[in-house]
Amino acid sequence: FIFYPNVFVSFTKVISMFNAVKLILLFTIILFSFSAKAQKLTGSWEGRLGSEILQINIEQRNGALCGYTHDVEIYDKRSFCSAKFTGTYLLEERKWYLQGYEFITRSSSHVFMNIKIWFDPSDPSNVLRASVTQQNVSLKMHDLFSDEVFLERKSKKPIPYAGQKGSCFDEKIDRPSPERNNTIVVPKKPTTPVAPPKKDTVKINIPKKTEIPMPPVKKDSIKMVIPKKLEVADSTKDKIKDMEARIKSEQSRLLVHSKNLNLKLYDNGVVDGDSISVFYNGKLLVSNQRLSDKAIELNIILDEKVKVHEITLFAENLGEIPPNTALIIVTAGKQRFELRSKASLQENAVLIFEYEPQ
Repeated sequence: FIFYPNVFVSFTKVISMFNAVKLILLFTIILFSFSAKAQKLTGSWEGRLGSEILQINIEQRNGALCGYTHDVEIYDKRSFCSAKFTGTYLLEERKWYLQGYEFITRSSSHVFMNIKIWFDPSDPSNVLRASVTQQNVSLKMHDLFSDEVFLERKSKKPIPYAGQKGSCFDEKIDRPSPERNNTIVVPKKPTTPVAPPKKDTVKINIPKKTEIPMPPVKKDSIKMVIPKKLEVADSTKDKIKDMEARIKSEQSRLLVHSKNLNLKLYDNGVVDGDSISVFYNGKLLVSNQRLSDKAIELNIILDEKVKVHEITLFAENLGEIPPNTALIIVTAGKQRFELRSKASLQENAVLIFEYEPQ
């Protein structure tokens, strides 16, 4: 066997070049397969996001997206929002990132959304997955993005919003700051100075006191009714004891900037007869109410002397499908949250709010 160094070096270079070509081809195939799926984003997509119907209208040009979202509450059609977005591709996650920047129309409680969308190889070609969060919301102990939402393609062309002219790529994007966009300026009412009245210009006529004779009261005609002593029912005290005896399961911790909270409670998923009692910092607010597709609505003013505020959901039963679950829509000024709770006969679902005025 004769060893030729130059031949061996040349052969090694050929092997290295061959491996490099294989890697380039493999990367090209992977990139092409993903790009092929990414090209199918243009259109109108729709799905259910908790208690809302979410519609995303997308227009795609090469590596850029634009369009608008529209979401509306299923149980309250007065709660809705339409907002324009721009989209960029996140190479590391292989997902598109949509960011709202201008409202088309909305009710007062809605804010801009951030959305991630992607195709999953196990899904049909007409299904898109998404995860959603809200801008200007401070959350603790939870991932900012929601659970996966399945969106189905309703049309291969995006549905234009009212008054839209041409492509969304032709529109000038003036991205306002969230603080400026969500601030409502109430003009002051003009005040007109009123001159004080001159002395002796206002005369007040005071009528003379007239005495009206009262008829004589017959003896025994007036009966004194003495109310019975009211006894405080022990049922509330027993309910509080039962609540305190169960384990606390903290399920959400939110930072709010308004002390006025509005809570709407629904049965999460299938309405199966779940009933709950609701407490605020140990005080009973609602006793043994049945959850359904109609909201149990609560308006709570947070106690400013207390830093941590607890909303406790006490399961009265487990319904037909355990455990006791609820969907809670929380509105705190301009902030809006969509929460889910799970309680049992051993554990209470606890929602914690921390109040910091802006």
